[in-house]
Amino acid sequence: KKKLDLFGEEILTLIGDYCDGKELKPVMAEASKKVKRVTKIPSRQISFEMWQSGKGIEAIAEERELGISTIEGHLANYVGMGKIPVKQLVTPDKLEKILDYYKHHHPETLTEVKAELDDSITYSELRFVLQHINFMEKQNKK
Repeated sequence: KKKLDLFGEEILTLIGDYCDGKELKPVMAEASKKVKRVTKIPSRQISFEMWQSGKGIEAIAEERELGISTIEGHLANYVGMGKIPVKQLVTPDKLEKILDYYKHHHPETLTEVKAELDDSITYSELRFVLQHINFMEKQNKK
């Protein structure tokens, strides 16, 4: 559609000139009616709204036919914006362990953190906490 908007007139002129040169009569299709554009809601926003309505991560993933880690990634984004308190997604004991690790170390990857911490801590929990840390740092700079 974008290409048509950009080059449509030029292409029609070329076709018309070609047909004139070959003594052909072009058959013109009826122009399609303009379709009103619908604003697409970002996928992560849909997941967030479903979560806010009380649905669990697994239920959202199932209903949306997406992976659990995808939904967790969507929600991590909102932790990073301060719209979801990290304590709603990470238990207090795990939160304390992860925060303590970040306080004393400066890891470059989540894999590095995961290797050093308890096996019960998931990558998603690490992402949630890292997003929380980033949000808190932004708040402190204000």
